[in-house]
Amino acid sequence: MTSDARHPRDQLQDLLDDRLGPTERAEVRAHLEACDECRNAFRRIEWVKRQVTERLTTVDVPARLRADMAAALDREEASARSAFSWWRGGATWQLAAAATTIVLVAVVATWFYAGRTDLVAGVARDYRGYLDGSLTVERRTSSPAELEAFFRDRGIQFRTRVFDLGMMQYRLVGGRVHAIDGSPTALYGYRHDGGATLLCQMYEGRLEDLRGDAVVREHGGITFRMYQRDGVTLVFWQEGPVTCVLASDIASDEVLQLAFAKAEKL
Repeated sequence: MTSDARHPRDQLQDLLDDRLGPTERAEVRAHLEACDECRNAFRRIEWVKRQVTERLTTVDVPARLRADMAAALDREEASARSAFSWWRGGATWQLAAAATTIVLVAVVATWFYAGRTDLVAGVARDYRGYLDGSLTVERRTSSPAELEAFFRDRGIQFRTRVFDLGMMQYRLVGGRVHAIDGSPTALYGYRHDGGATLLCQMYEGRLEDLRGDAVVREHGGITFRMYQRDGVTLVFWQEGPVTCVLASDIASDEVLQLAFAKAEKL
């Protein structure tokens, strides 16, 4: 049933955020016990907050983002109250909660894409870290099948394609589960018989996420983007939902040809 008492809609968010005094909190709680409409509205707001909390607790969220989110929610709450003040009933708070959710997602998305890491520079740093030993392999093996099984066991959801490049004198060393811009990656390295190093990473992403000017090449119907960062050549290409990249400090044309060869094994 719905109580005839005043609906404390303006206080539901304050109750959830623990901003009410003891007396006011007790009154609102008592109203929720008797009013289905407000209780359902409170549950919707509570669900939105829980979803946001679960998704952001594992992310290092800058103070600026938190402030932007709070400001956006405050603006949306005021707008919703004004826009829907004439509309009585559950639909008012359904729309208000939906609008609040949309604004929150928009703020997070705007911050995320505006502040994304330079993926190309990140992969170049990974290559340097691999060379100096600060980025090590977790599973040392020369078996592509064993390394693919390792990636599956470690939670990589997409299909990894680890190949034996022995015909090109590159021997598989091993790999690890890494991350690029918060996305899990399958990272593995090769060692040339002459001492050169080749690093491969695979992650779910798009070529469109890459920044900076690239040398673009087409080969076998596949688009390759080649970048130079601090003496490291990086070649990216798409394999379905997965982006692949080869990185090395050997000659650029050689890295490109190795990328062609790996992609041709599709």
